[in-house]
Amino acid sequence: MACVPPHWFMGDWGPCEGNCPAGVQRREVRCLDHHGKPANGCPETDMPVAKRTCACRSKTEPRDRYKPAQDEPSDRSCVDRIRKCRLAVQARLCHYPYYVSHCCESCRKAQQGLLE
Repeated sequence: MACVPPHWFMGDWGPCEGNCPAGVQRREVRCLDHHGKPANGCPETDMPVAKRTCACRSKTEPRDRYKPAQDEPSDRSCVDRIRKCRLAVQARLCHYPYYVSHCCESCRKAQQGLLE
């Protein structure tokens, strides 16, 4: 079997801790090898966000209005590089390294529950 590098896996978003808009949601993010065992070697720059502000729904603020939590990095290098990223998200391909890098923005939004 070819050597498969470890990559990031994340759990579902937990409940909102606190009230909107100051509350936060957290999820578990782990670097795992191809056997699902904890590993080192996942690129820190590719690490999915583990904390975000709670999604507050109101008539004046769209659902996809999202602001990073204080300790969350703002990654401006995360952009979609191919045209069919929405299809990749729908086909649940965002756990493959190719789609993580080529559909970064769409995959990240899907992981954050911002795409329908």
